[in-house]
Amino acid sequence: MVDGTPQVPLRLRLYVNAGTAEASHVEPNLSRLFDEVGMRYEVEVLDVREHAAQAEEDRVVLTPTLIRLTPPQLRVAGDLSDLEAALDGLGLRLWGRRRSSEDA
Repeated sequence: MVDGTPQVPLRLRLYVNAGTAEASHVEPNLSRLFDEVGMRYEVEVLDVREHAAQAEEDRVVLTPTLIRLTPPQLRVAGDLSDLEAALDGLGLRLWGRRRSSEDA
């Protein structure tokens, strides 16, 4: 809860190439990222080979790509190992600061 209001999960779509090692590396980094900011999230994981039409519609040109579906729609490409860059790319920097100040 933030300000007494139940927190709605952030909706995400993660594109991976399931035939590579990237799929196994991205999801733990995703969990770490959202643990860092203390947010709930729902993620739909799509293999680009099986969902090529959706990937094209979402303009995915490389994997992994994480798309924030909850407005504003933002995206991050890469394995999410750089938490600071992922926070910035997904527009979650404010949440990271808010959690840090709450922990103090």
